[in-house]
Amino acid sequence: MDKNNDKLNYVEDNKDEVQILLDSYQLADSQLQMRIQQRDNFAIQLMVALGVIIGVITATKDLIIVRLAILLTPIICSYFCNQILSSYEVHHRLSFYMKNVIEKTLEKRLSNNLILWENFCQFDRDIIKKTKIGGREDFFKKINLVVPVLALISNIAIIICSEQYSRLGSLLLFEWYDYLICMGGLLSIVWACKIHKRYSCKEGYENTMSNKIALCGYINKKRTDYMQKKRAVFLDRDGTIIVDKFETRKIEDLEFFNDIDCLKKLKDAGFLLIIITNQSGIGKGNYTVEEMQKFNDHMISELSKKKILIDALYYCPHKSEDNCQCKKPKDGMIRRAQMDLNIDLSKSVLIGDQNSDIMAGINAGLMSCYAVTTGLYPQNKTSRYQVDYAIADKTIVCDNLQEATKKILANEFCVNDD
Repeated sequence: MDKNNDKLNYVEDNKDEVQILLDSYQLADSQLQMRIQQRDNFAIQLMVALGVIIGVITATKDLIIVRLAILLTPIICSYFCNQILSSYEVHHRLSFYMKNVIEKTLEKRLSNNLILWENFCQFDRDIIKKTKIGGREDFFKKINLVVPVLALISNIAIIICSEQYSRLGSLLLFEWYDYLICMGGLLSIVWACKIHKRYSCKEGYENTMSNKIALCGYINKKRTDYMQKKRAVFLDRDGTIIVDKFETRKIEDLEFFNDIDCLKKLKDAGFLLIIITNQSGIGKGNYTVEEMQKFNDHMISELSKKKILIDALYYCPHKSEDNCQCKKPKDGMIRRAQMDLNIDLSKSVLIGDQNSDIMAGINAGLMSCYAVTTGLYPQNKTSRYQVDYAIADKTIVCDNLQEATKKILANEFCVNDD
């Protein structure tokens, strides 16, 4: 009850901030509606233009006019497809901004259980309907490529089937406009390819933007409770759940700590188990993403055999000098997990063996951060964990994973672990 009152008091004291968010949401939503209407209009104009061209082709017997009409078809098609795909691009940016900036901020300010429209649509597509977004967009990408190729083939077919070609048997003696039309067809294909390259993205805008925040190495797609906000335990990998053997990536080097089974208790308490790991060895060229992925898949499989189900794994392949958003102590991997899994960060915790892990949790605004002393510390003279003075008041030091688990379960949000 006190927490609800705190929320109400916050809203009362920060009406201007909440109103700005609501105004921004309304403006972005109106822009979305405008883009949808814009695409509908462009699609109608494209259909009308193609209908006129087809009418001209069927109504005339002049082959020159027919061929010019065919040449004009891909030019018109590519123009309208470019406009439609450009509108989709803006739509994706607006949707991403609404879902991951405005809605997330409103949820944090108003209620952690609040699910706003764009987030609901995402859950509805992913979980209930299991449909892939972008089917109509893909249609315009395809016709942008297909129509110019068909137009060029049609013009060449008309030349080959003509009486002049039958008499001479060669394209070298044709009129100058024949070559001009064919050249125009080739140029239209080049233009269509450039348009396709500009708007083509295998991962989609959402995943592309998310991957700029952090990379996902694994996610449990069998979960069906994305609509409900969940709390999570963010786990470092090397030195926390497995023995750190320095840039561990060989399957034969996988070695869990003896107290790894305590993660079952966290799972039973309702926490998601999410691994976040720095893998700068990839950026340094010491091993590949494929090697790391193979190791992680094996690790997750072995944990599953122990009845420990991991919900997601995120990794950072960058070097420190890359200035990325995901390398701990930055909180990119935690923010990506929040976006993907609808996590309530204010009720989530982190367990790591390095100060950079703890700082990432603090930067993300997690409820509490636990440092285990089971990692490698070559930078310290004692080769033992030493808490950073700047974050000492926010660091809960534990001897191992089991002790950290007991302290988490003793927290007021969880059932006490007797």
